[in-house]
Amino acid sequence: MRLFRIHISLLCGLLAWKTGMGQMVSTLDPPPTEVQLRIHLDSLMDFWPVASVLPEKQSPGISPELPPSDEMADQLEALGGEMQFQWTERVRHFVELYVRDRRAETEAVLGMMQVWMPDIQRELSDRKLPLQLRFLPAVLSAGNPLTTGQGGKSGLWQLPYHAALRYGLECGPILDQRRDPNFATPAALTHLGNLFKLYGEWSLAVTAYTAGPASITKARLRSSQNAGFDRIYDHLPPSHRDYWPAFVAMNYIGNHYQELGLRPLKTSWTPQIATSPVEQPVRLSGIAEILPVTQAELRAMNPQLRGDYVCLPGEKGAVCIPVTMVDQFEANKPKLYAGAIVKQEPSEPEVEESEVRESVPDNRKEVLYTIQAGDNLGSIASRHGVRVSDLQRWNGIRGTMIKAGEKLTIYVKKSAPAVKKEAKTNSNKSVSKQVESTKSYTVGAGDTLWEIAQQYPGVSPEDIMELNGINESIRPGQVLKIPVYK
Repeated sequence: MRLFRIHISLLCGLLAWKTGMGQMVSTLDPPPTEVQLRIHLDSLMDFWPVASVLPEKQSPGISPELPPSDEMADQLEALGGEMQFQWTERVRHFVELYVRDRRAETEAVLGMMQVWMPDIQRELSDRKLPLQLRFLPAVLSAGNPLTTGQGGKSGLWQLPYHAALRYGLECGPILDQRRDPNFATPAALTHLGNLFKLYGEWSLAVTAYTAGPASITKARLRSSQNAGFDRIYDHLPPSHRDYWPAFVAMNYIGNHYQELGLRPLKTSWTPQIATSPVEQPVRLSGIAEILPVTQAELRAMNPQLRGDYVCLPGEKGAVCIPVTMVDQFEANKPKLYAGAIVKQEPSEPEVEESEVRESVPDNRKEVLYTIQAGDNLGSIASRHGVRVSDLQRWNGIRGTMIKAGEKLTIYVKKSAPAVKKEAKTNSNKSVSKQVESTKSYTVGAGDTLWEIAQQYPGVSPEDIMELNGINESIRPGQVLKIPVYK
């Protein structure tokens, strides 16, 4: 199979070796923007302030028809101000994604953003930055400060490690201030402000924030010097090119959610939180044993902690707890210190085997899926009717990296139809030798190869590229051949 966007630097083991011919294939390239957005939305539903109220929440209502495009274009123009929002097919696509496909998750995002919005708006006002930026975390992390993204990005604002250090944040094995909105918000807005000074256009500043300035430079060299976002869109990495359209869509939704029939989720958030010092090593799990609070709730109150430990031997730390429990916490500190078990904190929280490999849930059956070249967790989850977070929990996967040839345990609904396996029985065979026939597909406005492939069982974006002799760039009106396997 022809290689798809092979990374020259080969950083972080992003490439896997395919057995047989010894051919190198990239199955670990960053997934497209939309897949990353879906992963973050799934993750939010497991975040304690959201997960703790979901059983009490009614099913989301039926979404009304979207207003006519010209009306939405006028509404966006009024909202954009100096950001100059434009109504495009990609913007409409993401409005439909949030409002229809992921309606319940979007209501949870709107609920969480109500928690962070006052502080964000105050920082924006102090820096004289556009208030429209207050909706950017809703896209970057779905409003979840515990989210970890591609390339080691972390927190509400998905700050890269190097950018966090540049703006004075601590990113160590115990404490990661990118995950603390109180520290991350000022750093992220300073970074965005500097990028706007560099490019003079907010669409480029936001894209550079997510993709890195080098991606803007490369895209401009492939189009024309100093080209704007629309001109360089097709030359941007698929993993980052759609953050700006998604951000514009979220601004529309955030300002017109009532017209769209959306009801922001009332989250279980404890607004009155106190910070209590600790003088010896303690763990959140130990605190949960002496206070009437769950470990999941403590994790939500202390997103800056990368794992269970608050501090290590020889260090002092601080932990956030409900203000009503401060006296009880102070009284139980000796018991807490005496019961602490100290060891070097791992870079990621430990996961017990019993938490990962659950028994088969009710009304589901276990299947084993062999990861194919070009697969990502988003596409596998969609194909089997499960969530990305389910795949991660069932298989003990902490990130989104998967390798071709490995197997995943998936619990599908017993009534679900069998998923057609991709016909790749011999690594020496090309796609054309495995194809029984082909179908034709005319590319529509806003289509991506990933979205097209999802409509045909067993077909990956790479299969379509191989059969048509193209790269990932497609255009409306283009006719593609879709393989039908034997």
